[in-house]
Amino acid sequence: MSNILSSVKIIFFLANVFIVNTKSAVAPIDSYSMYKHLMEVKEDMTGGEREPKVVTVVKMALQKLLEAAVHGLLKGFLPHVERQRREATEEKRTYLDIAINTVGALLGRQQCSEIIACRTGKYVGHKVPGASMAVLMLEGIVPKSLSSWFGVVKTAV
Repeated sequence: MSNILSSVKIIFFLANVFIVNTKSAVAPIDSYSMYKHLMEVKEDMTGGEREPKVVTVVKMALQKLLEAAVHGLLKGFLPHVERQRREATEEKRTYLDIAINTVGALLGRQQCSEIIACRTGKYVGHKVPGASMAVLMLEGIVPKSLSSWFGVVKTAV
C-alpha cells in the first residue's frame, strides 16, 4: 500500500509541475507579451531614437526655401501670357503653310500632298530652265506609287 501511495504522490507532484510550467509558458490572449516581440524588433530597426530637433528644423527650412524658389520661378520669372491673334507677313506665311502642309502630307492627308506637289511643280518650273522637258524624261522612271503625285507636279510645271 505504501507503494501505491508513493506512486500517487509522484503522479500528483508531476501533474503540479506540468501545470505550473504550462501556466508560466503560456500567457493570456490579450496580453502585452503578444506584441512585446514586435515592439522590440521595431526599436531595433529604428534605433529607438528619433532624429534630433536640429535635423527636423533644417529639413523644414530647406522645404520652405524650395517651395519659395519654385513659387518665385513659376510666378515671377514666367509671366502669364494671354493668347493674341498675330498676323504673319506674306513671306512668313508661305513658309508656315509649307511646313503645315508637309506635316499634313506626312500624316496621310491627300489634299496636303497635292498642295505640296503643286508648289514643287511651280518652284521647279520657275527655277529650272527646260523643266517641262526634264519632267517628261523623269515620267518614265517614276515608281507607280508616286505616279499620282508626279502627275500633279507635271501639270503644275
